[in-house]
Amino acid sequence: MKDLAKPCNECAFSRSSTPGALGGSHADVYIGQCYGPFFIPCHMTYEVNDENLRQNLNCTGGCAGSAVFRANCGWDQTMPKGINKLPADHEAVFSSPAEFVAHHLQISLDEAKQRLAKTPPIKLLEIELGKAEVRFLKPDRSPK
Repeated sequence: MKDLAKPCNECAFSRSSTPGALGGSHADVYIGQCYGPFFIPCHMTYEVNDENLRQNLNCTGGCAGSAVFRANCGWDQTMPKGINKLPADHEAVFSSPAEFVAHHLQISLDEAKQRLAKTPPIKLLEIELGKAEVRFLKPDRSPK
C-alpha cells in the first residue's frame, strides 16, 4: 500500500484529534518513534489485534500525520529513505512534541515542556530502540 499524502481525520498527530486517542500507546511512544527512523503505519490501515500484525504491516500505508509532524519538528531531514516525508503543516498537525503531549495527556503546554525536559525526545527514542532490541555500543575513545 502506498504511503498516505495527508493525515486522516482521526490521526493522533492532527490538532483535531480526540485527546488521548492513541490506540493504546502512550504519547511518549509516539514521540520516541517519530524522533527516530521508525516506520509508523496509518492506524486506519490495519487491525491492532491482528495476530499477524508484523507480517501485515508490509501491506499498510505510512502515517501521513507522523510525516508532517516530523517536518513540523525539523526531524524529517534525518530520516532515511523508506520513511514517508511530507511538507510541514503547522495548522493541521502539532508543531512540537510538547504540543502533542499536552493535547493527549490533557496537561498544560508548560507541564508538557517540563516532562520533555526530564525525558527529552532523544531519550524516548533510546527507549523505543531498546524495545526493538537495538543495542548501543559506546565508542572506544581511548588514545591509541
